[in-house]
Amino acid sequence: MRERYADQREASRIMWRHSTDGKPKGVTLCGWTLHAQADDVEVMRETVPDAPARSFLCGLQKCGLGWVCPLCTLAKAEKARQNLNALLSRARREGWQTVMVTLTVRHDVDMSLPWLWERLSAASDELRRTYAWKQVNKQLIGSAKAVEATHGANGWHPHYHVILVFKAGLTEDEAIQKAETLRAEWVNQLTVQGLTGNDRAFQVQGAASAGSYITKWGAAEELSLGHVKQGREGQRSPWNLLRDSRNGDHEAGELWHTFVTTIKGTHQLRLTPGLRKHVKAELEYLAERKAEDIAEGLCAPEPEPKAVSLAKIEPEEWKATARHRRVLIREAAAARTLKEAEQRLREAREGSQTDADLLNPQLIEDDEPPRLRVDDRPEILMKLHPSERRRRRAEREKLTDVSWEEMAEMPFDE
Repeated sequence: MRERYADQREASRIMWRHSTDGKPKGVTLCGWTLHAQADDVEVMRETVPDAPARSFLCGLQKCGLGWVCPLCTLAKAEKARQNLNALLSRARREGWQTVMVTLTVRHDVDMSLPWLWERLSAASDELRRTYAWKQVNKQLIGSAKAVEATHGANGWHPHYHVILVFKAGLTEDEAIQKAETLRAEWVNQLTVQGLTGNDRAFQVQGAASAGSYITKWGAAEELSLGHVKQGREGQRSPWNLLRDSRNGDHEAGELWHTFVTTIKGTHQLRLTPGLRKHVKAELEYLAERKAEDIAEGLCAPEPEPKAVSLAKIEPEEWKATARHRRVLIREAAAARTLKEAEQRLREAREGSQTDADLLNPQLIEDDEPPRLRVDDRPEILMKLHPSERRRRRAEREKLTDVSWEEMAEMPFDE
């Protein structure tokens, strides 16, 4: 939890630094500001037998930005995992064949991501309008397309993973051969867009690889948030870039911002309408099947989660102190026992410790302090964001005399 909140704070800092109007929005407000209909922030504790307690805060805004916010991305990845697993389940029951096609392009360090992404997206869109695609599409139940991008020594490497679901009656080799008919057309579309591609620009893999990728995808965001997922040959995913930025790599932060602004509006995972219909039907089928098994005593029912409200935090307290202790409050509410949770929650609310003490490890005696970046100096930050409200706030509260960490905890003038 601490790492995800620290990453979210870093994302908020980068987006706030690049703000052109001085107004907070998106990830800057996520989990930080009360939504309009909320009278307070409610601290909830949820428990189920034989499992650790979990906690959450009700009444706060959520940005829902899959590419930008580490917390919202995790929720979206879980939903995608469920949909993709339902797709595999339906394919096995119906005898469909699944193959995975990877679409990419030859790239180098001189290609900017906006330039490259615009042309790669156009090539992908045009591919679906070609005769070759229409012929393959006659054999498809539907398709799912996931977007990925990494950055390395050769610059940005955006690419698509497309799961093609063929109708029953084909062998795996036949399905692969039909997908291979798209290779020449993909290379042609790259050429039309001023790009080039070699044999690796179009790769087809069978059901085992498709299933492996689908299984991995649902956990991919969580793994990358844990700094586990690493691209080949030193490639860094956007979440790796965000983590490196948090650890002092200013260039990584700029690369991350370039990615999220370029990719804005693009779905991380997109299913065709026909496939979405089948996924929905499969989720309903699995729910009905599970209910029947429970009724027949073949499996035990899942325990009902029990939610308890531990406290309601008034807006004044939330704005003044509590929102600077979101992690402390959630960790306290998820303590082993209810009594311990109530005690730790009181200590978290009344104590002097803040999330900054948790998310920024203290220097040991022999450590050198990190170098101060230009945009970490509040007086420079004021010049980068010359909005009237922030200038008035800086003058009124003399923010040039405080550290960036104190500045970051006060993201906008209220």
